[in-house]
Amino acid sequence: MVRIQVSQFFLFMSFSIRYYLPKTFLLRSFLIIFIPVLWMFVASGTIFLQRHWKYVAKSLCENIAQNVRFLCKLEEQKVLDWCLVQKMGQEFFHIKLEKAPQFDIKFFHQNQKDSQSVFLYEALKNLFPLGVRIDRTHSVISAWIKTDKNFYVFYTPTQRLGYRTLRLCGIWASISSTLFLIIAIVMMRQQIRPLRRLSEWFRHITPDHIPELPRIEGAREIRRIGVGLRRMVQHLQYEFEQRHQFLLDLSHDLRTPLARIKLQCQFLPPSKDVTALQEDIDHMISMVHQYLEFTIDKESNEEIVNFQDILFALKQKNLYLPSPEIQWNLGKKFSYKIKGNSADLQRCVQNLLDNAVKYACNHIDVCLFPQESKIILCIQDDGPGIPQSIKTKIFNPFFKGDKSRTAKTIGSTGLGLAIAERIVKKHKGELCVLFTDCIEKNPALSGAHIHMILPLNF
Repeated sequence: MVRIQVSQFFLFMSFSIRYYLPKTFLLRSFLIIFIPVLWMFVASGTIFLQRHWKYVAKSLCENIAQNVRFLCKLEEQKVLDWCLVQKMGQEFFHIKLEKAPQFDIKFFHQNQKDSQSVFLYEALKNLFPLGVRIDRTHSVISAWIKTDKNFYVFYTPTQRLGYRTLRLCGIWASISSTLFLIIAIVMMRQQIRPLRRLSEWFRHITPDHIPELPRIEGAREIRRIGVGLRRMVQHLQYEFEQRHQFLLDLSHDLRTPLARIKLQCQFLPPSKDVTALQEDIDHMISMVHQYLEFTIDKESNEEIVNFQDILFALKQKNLYLPSPEIQWNLGKKFSYKIKGNSADLQRCVQNLLDNAVKYACNHIDVCLFPQESKIILCIQDDGPGIPQSIKTKIFNPFFKGDKSRTAKTIGSTGLGLAIAERIVKKHKGELCVLFTDCIEKNPALSGAHIHMILPLNF
């Protein structure tokens, strides 16, 4: 039980850490170098340098205290003249020693809280227990001491306590670590650049366009990855071209016997079986045309077209449709100009209408309206509707929906909506199924509700 809880804890920690890790390979590599450098810097600064600095600072303070005691004894025991004692202190010990007037005992207290002053105060207090006071500035340390015979004050530079040495040590450590990290980043960028080029090249690969592979360089592993990607892409391109050619040949070979059978049916005596056979042949010919249309994705010329004119042309084309009834609401006077191909857009809308006619019962509503910098074509019907579970699948090639949406005609290819979505995406638009109310939705129609969204060209 304990092992399971421990394993769950480490699993949770790994997921938590992974969430906060950088996403790019360069930043992760930099983190791998930065963490050990930071740890070494902190460890050496807090454990080694701090302890060493305390030891050195205490030794320097004790040395200053011993020098002051030595000079005071020379003067009190009359070994040397006072002037010689002062001269010796300045030349040999860098200590300016002077006699001070008598002070009150309250004057002697520790008023400096920095560590170096505390170390010097402790060292002097051990040798001069009668009274010690220390004042410190940026460049000079002043100390008053009391002996059995006199009061003294001495001045010494703060450099004797190693003040600048410690600061220079910290500056040097920071600069060297920063230079090391900069050099590491530059070298890592050079190593990761070939991998980034391969990633950008692979990201721009589409079924219709394979960009030229960049020069394969870098480490041996990266070169092997580049060679493997090139071989894989070439193989996929070959397979795609073979499948494309197979569909073209198959569709072309099917059209010839179908046309011959249709011609022979016209010489047969009229009957219900002949009529049904002709309808099946016409449907098969339509399926072959759809296969060819889906397989051959030709580049179309783009121009500025009025989308409202395309809908008017389709309205005339579907005017005498026996059933269901189509209600056209093409909006008021507005500049419905978009950049695209008129024939492709007409084919797209016709496919959407064919899908609505196939499933509608009695009524279809086609509505066009502008919204900000885009236009929206809304097509609704009173059929069985599209379930929520398949709203993203109906635009897939060869998808024919589920049993709840029963079409009036059988033998659908499942390519109409796929072709429509391809055309809309080519025009930088969007084709979606809505289940929420829109501003032009007809509440009397409870069937499919499809939006075709295209950007306006101003």
